[in-house]
Amino acid sequence: MVARLPKVEAEERGLVQGRRYTNKPFGVRLEVPDGWKMDNSRSQSLVTYTGPAPEVRGALQRVKLPEAMGVQEFTKLMARQWGVAEASTREGEYPAGHGVVLQYGGNYMRFRTLLIVREKAGYTASCQIPAEQYYQYIVDCEKIMRSLRID
Repeated sequence: MVARLPKVEAEERGLVQGRRYTNKPFGVRLEVPDGWKMDNSRSQSLVTYTGPAPEVRGALQRVKLPEAMGVQEFTKLMARQWGVAEASTREGEYPAGHGVVLQYGGNYMRFRTLLIVREKAGYTASCQIPAEQYYQYIVDCEKIMRSLRID
């Protein structure tokens, strides 16, 4: 399972400056709200972010795709990899482009992920929020997704 996780090479890690993340090799920018922290030291994500409550967190990932595909195909591919059997989806326009928001989870933890495809790469900006704090942090999660830019 660990072997299937996307890997980010050191030169592709990008730069964290306060609440902003910039990755010039991939043309990616992301910002988190006040009170959130960012970290780009993990090899499975471009950057991770943690909310004011430590159990509220997320990650921006870049996935190399084996072939060109649309965002719906990418969403199905990722849902299968994550083991998501049931989810609500909605398509929409984001500053980073046309995407799908995948929302799933249960009584303990809820997940909300924006998926976008650019050429042969897929991007996921996700949030993981405990169910009892979902409405408290869902706006922050949407702000993070709307801050994503891919040049």
